[in-house]
Amino acid sequence: MIKNLLQLYSLLSCLIYTILCLIFAGFLLNHSTIYFFPDLKYRSYPYHFDSNSEYLEHHKHQDEFYKELKKKSDNEIIEMRLQQQKEWEKRENKKTFSRSKEGMIYHGQWLFLSLVFLVIHWGIYKKSSKPC
Repeated sequence: MIKNLLQLYSLLSCLIYTILCLIFAGFLLNHSTIYFFPDLKYRSYPYHFDSNSEYLEHHKHQDEFYKELKKKSDNEIIEMRLQQQKEWEKRENKKTFSRSKEGMIYHGQWLFLSLVFLVIHWGIYKKSSKPC
């Protein structure tokens, strides 16, 4: 039973900080999953690397480049397409890793801070619930 306003304040604060800890732990887990297991997370994948026809269709609006592509053989287009796909994946992985590392640090800091305030307010509650 709540005996005074200090207990009410500390219990409500503990509730809020517990909820914040759960939220930040979820975000931290999400960024950790992206960082350590990038293949398990859904990433947008450009469709135009799937086949030569889609690759040509994607570059149709680039007149000069499209004309050059039309002159090339299927094997040359495949080689070009696969090379561009590898470059895209390398750039995308680099971006994904840096964002997830940033997110882990950011949400880890907030989780730590929330835990500190939770412990402080739990201590306030414990002290206020002791009889004088």
